[in-house]
Amino acid sequence: MNLLIAALMAAAQGQIPFATIDGGLTAFPGQAVSDVLPGGTIAFGCSAGVGHRSEGGTTCLAELSACSGLHGGFEAGLEVPVWLADRDRSGHALGDLTLSGKYLYEEARGGTALSFTGRLRLPTGSIPRDRGSEAAAGFCTSTTYRLFRFSASAEYALDGGGNPFQHHIDDSGHFGFGGTSFVSPDLEAFASLYGSTLGSMSAACGVVFSPVEDLFVFLQGSAALQGNDGTMLRAGISMTTER
Repeated sequence: MNLLIAALMAAAQGQIPFATIDGGLTAFPGQAVSDVLPGGTIAFGCSAGVGHRSEGGTTCLAELSACSGLHGGFEAGLEVPVWLADRDRSGHALGDLTLSGKYLYEEARGGTALSFTGRLRLPTGSIPRDRGSEAAAGFCTSTTYRLFRFSASAEYALDGGGNPFQHHIDDSGHFGFGGTSFVSPDLEAFASLYGSTLGSMSAACGVVFSPVEDLFVFLQGSAALQGNDGTMLRAGISMTTER
């Protein structure tokens, strides 16, 4: 029992990393965290999900992600969705490509940290199925108390639709917060709430499991509390390796 408690405390203090790739950056699905990959480390991830939108219709979506840790506390990543099946079949399979960056600004003792984030979404998908161009900047912070970790994030975004040089630019705010619980040295449970000033809000929960070192699998369920996002069940896998 003492060995288990010691291992759990080590995980809570960040000595045993838990991370998938979400939005092209180190994160839990639907929950930004302040962590960054160490310099010289690359992570690859893929996930697949099936969902039902509020206005009707079933969606099958896969997401491919890659993330690289850079020296000096920086992290860069990309993500592209692949539409396997959707109510609107007029567009091509690939969706909007997202380029992301994160900078670990400050890290304090006890597992508290603050990072700044940036995101650029390119209109490579098909309107209206994909949302189009967006540029965003924000921050995320995480802190650990015993075997529980709390994270919160906020972003300010400018949306340009299919062509930001021809369409009206709209602004919006995005937010998210949630927590993870260290069940064992290899297993975490998480829950989050996220939304935007555009009138959307969703809740999500799931688990992340690391069967072997540097390999992570997750299962997540989400449901819209407000807006048209509907429900989705999503599973994924990621792995990290040295460059």
